[in-house]
Amino acid sequence: MTAIREFAEEARSAWDDYVDRQPRGTVFHLRGWQGAVQRTFGHTDASLFADRGGEVVGVLPLMEVPTLKGRALVSVPYAVYGGILADDHEIETALLGVARQRAETIGAKYIEMRSRDTNGLGLPENDLYVTFERELPERPEDCLGLIPRKSRASVRNGRTKFGVRSEFTDDFARLYDLYALNVRRLGSPTFPFRFLVELQKAFEGRIDVQNTLFEDRVVASVLSFYYKETVIPYYSGTDDNYFFTQCSNVMYCDLMEAGVRRGFRKFDFGRSRREAGPYYFKVNMGFEPRPLHYQYVLLGLKELPRINPSNPKFALPRRVWSHLPLGVTKVVGPQLLKYIP
Repeated sequence: MTAIREFAEEARSAWDDYVDRQPRGTVFHLRGWQGAVQRTFGHTDASLFADRGGEVVGVLPLMEVPTLKGRALVSVPYAVYGGILADDHEIETALLGVARQRAETIGAKYIEMRSRDTNGLGLPENDLYVTFERELPERPEDCLGLIPRKSRASVRNGRTKFGVRSEFTDDFARLYDLYALNVRRLGSPTFPFRFLVELQKAFEGRIDVQNTLFEDRVVASVLSFYYKETVIPYYSGTDDNYFFTQCSNVMYCDLMEAGVRRGFRKFDFGRSRREAGPYYFKVNMGFEPRPLHYQYVLLGLKELPRINPSNPKFALPRRVWSHLPLGVTKVVGPQLLKYIP
């Protein structure tokens, strides 16, 4: 007999063990992500797990979020992957059923599940996003050969002409400044620095920052997770005054090489919107797009929510935001981001 239960702290170890051994489990399904989000943004944890004979056989990380479209249940806020992990379709359906009941009880407008892989739930999907992942070679010196000719030349040019190099650090301050600069340039709000602090604590040993330097100045930086033999670059930023150094190309090639040296076998370049700038950058670095399956249960809405930069309603606010002082965006951005998970 399978029972669906609300997450309780005593189930943390069993939950994470299940995610670790589940082939579709991601770093964002781990309890550390939900905890960091809860402590930073104050969202209510509504996660569910399936119990069969005292063993976890399915999980659904879930949080209550006050979005721009009204209250919602999201799996998982501020993450690119989420959704249900389960041993079989019956458990998937049971977890979804209890989540729907929770959504109706709290008056949620919708449930969003950011599933990386297809499943049999038959829910409406948003096909806006793709992800990029590939195998790494056995030798770090072979990483450059994975990159197409034009971008490979950019890496070589950055290294030889400009002397761009990378180093690892446990200081996240410069990363945050460059990330905030990057998202302001794109017209999007940033999270508070505290979120990085919480992630650093939650994923100790599975997270680090690589800084990329030109003339000893940090001009690009990337935060990565390490999980299931995979390097996952997640938050990054580049000083646009130094685009001419090809620092972004160097940064990611350096990261791939470092990953191979540390024994990792895959590189997950993460989510991008179709046809957006980062999409083409990743393609030009030799990665093939794979569709993501963001699924929805609509309760108080007639159509899928479009809380993303592709919505033309956000065009003017994004242009205005991109011209605000950086200090203002660091203060106001985290307050806005509470409603844009």
